[in-house]
Amino acid sequence: MMNLKGNYFSGNFKEIKGDVVYQKHCPGDLDKFLWESSEDASHIEDLIESSVEGFKKIRTLTFEQRIDLLKKYKEVVLRRKEEIALAIALEVGKPLWEARTEAGAIAAKVDVTISDSLERIKTKTIQNVLPGLDGHELHKPLGPSFVIGPFNFPCHLANGQILSLLLSGNSIIFKPSEKTIYSAQLLIECFHEASFPKGVINFVVGGGKIASKIIQDSRMKGVFFTGSKTVGEKILEVTYKDFNKLVALELGGKNSSIIHEDANIDHTLIEVVKAAFLTTGQRCTSTGNIFVHEKIYDEFRDKFIKLTKRIIVNHPTEHEEAPFMSSLIDEQALEVFNQYLHKANSQEGNNLIEASDLTHLNGFYSSPVIHE
Repeated sequence: MMNLKGNYFSGNFKEIKGDVVYQKHCPGDLDKFLWESSEDASHIEDLIESSVEGFKKIRTLTFEQRIDLLKKYKEVVLRRKEEIALAIALEVGKPLWEARTEAGAIAAKVDVTISDSLERIKTKTIQNVLPGLDGHELHKPLGPSFVIGPFNFPCHLANGQILSLLLSGNSIIFKPSEKTIYSAQLLIECFHEASFPKGVINFVVGGGKIASKIIQDSRMKGVFFTGSKTVGEKILEVTYKDFNKLVALELGGKNSSIIHEDANIDHTLIEVVKAAFLTTGQRCTSTGNIFVHEKIYDEFRDKFIKLTKRIIVNHPTEHEEAPFMSSLIDEQALEVFNQYLHKANSQEGNNLIEASDLTHLNGFYSSPVIHE
């Protein structure tokens, strides 16, 4: 059983007291119980005050001091990489090899942020903006910022936003998806071990009501959300009048691939299979539609079917041959998939690959399906 420590603010984890709101089983093995959690709205004021105090500290640090902290964080993440990967695999139902890729990207993002992103916010002088007059470009921190992470990449996506905020002198409150609390907690533990000043890093467990209270607080100057379009719209509804708050939304979509007649088919097939089926299609960038030029349509279709049929779907960590796909995140996700599958089957068109019966795997599994 995974040990949840509660909310994190003022440099320490605080136990969450109350009735159990969330229970988590591994979506790839429903016999494996992972954790249970409550949520505690009474901590919200302390969380926000902690982030306000943390902002006062981190904004006074030099870039060099912030970089040193991020490098210490990277060292901790690398040391705990396998632990983080296993947590992601079990909570998300993501194949362990893919979870390891995500865990590796957490540390790699530190270097990318320092080497590439930092240049964008350094003070710049633009000579002779007007005759005899130089211009100056200066960037200042936003302030305490709220980062709301998704379930599909519970560490990597939020990590990228958090690192940029920290490097530019902001404090953060991080709320993960209530479906992947433990993976996110490990991220916070890494920041704690890296000895960031108290209040710079904060962490809250909860759903929409907790998030809404933090979002609407005037002391929060940035809101960064990755998730569904529906939730993104709700965030805009409660923030659009607050002109002192920066809101950045990365939302889901329905994506298409267009295959031209001169495409390298063998190369394209590999890319399209990855785009369509990695993370069991639970990516905002997942391909849902493929448009193929008529001159190569038959060849592409036949090869796409053949390659897709080779995909292995199985338990995220316990199958001898590494699966390409594992489970969906929960029962609701599987129900939605089956609803769309029923809708597709009821319409005109050919079912090129039908859904397989995967109930023997004891989880929320779907197999690759292709319609024409």
